[in-house]
Amino acid sequence: TQGAADFIAKPFTADELLAVVRRAFRYGALQKEAAAAGRREGLAYVPCPPKYYRLGYVSWLKAEHSGSVLIGLGDLFLKTIDAVAGLELAPVNDEVVQGNCCAVIVSAEGDRHGVMCPVSGRIVEVNALVKGDPGVVEKDPYFKGWLYRVVPTDLDCDLRGLMSCSSDRM
Repeated sequence: TQGAADFIAKPFTADELLAVVRRAFRYGALQKEAAAAGRREGLAYVPCPPKYYRLGYVSWLKAEHSGSVLIGLGDLFLKTIDAVAGLELAPVNDEVVQGNCCAVIVSAEGDRHGVMCPVSGRIVEVNALVKGDPGVVEKDPYFKGWLYRVVPTDLDCDLRGLMSCSSDRM
């Protein structure tokens, strides 16, 4: 394959690098499975819905009418982790920064996978459903499995660094 399989923010630890390498290997295995199954359309994953915006395939945001945004995890990113055993989430009132780590997924193997935040702003709500049952992010990543509600600092600026999920359907 050619191109980037993932991102890693600097500075990073050896464990963070190892987690990215493991996700890249899992991504390659998913590609081989798709090819072996004869899927011309490629990997089997659920793309984020229209009107959502994504930061690579790691995280997404959905603007709400109230001016806040919901933040969650992309299905393809979750598939490269394989199994979510736990989530480490920031508390309400924490400030998050676009491109920086805003949460950590702990895999069944014990790897810690940092989640790059798609927006800068202040967390006003943490999804109690995923705090109680981290598996919800895998079962319903785009609706019930959101992580945070955030009041963005400058949404228009942050959107310029994201991909519209509506373009995933062209």
